[in-house]
Amino acid sequence: MIINNIYKYESEKEAEYIFVLKDGRKIIKRSDQKIEKLNLKKWEIISFVPERFQKIEREATKKEIKEVKKFLNNKSSNNRNLWNKIKSIFK
Repeated sequence: MIINNIYKYESEKEAEYIFVLKDGRKIIKRSDQKIEKLNLKKWEIISFVPERFQKIEREATKKEIKEVKKFLNNKSSNNRNLWNKIKSIFK
């Protein structure tokens, strides 16, 4: 998995990141304050990069890469479980 670009939005109280992968997927990492306030998920796949985010010129850290991989693995395993559930309904 290769992260091509990183975008950041930073305000006084929070910082959020968007990781654009080589295959074009965009994954957002939300701040803890926004999660608590709006009851959102910390990691989520999104379809576009909002205008308020600025592209930053740096490489992803090992921790960020590990967290993105963990999110994608959980996401794919949830999809497989859902698919298995659907298949079992029609059997």
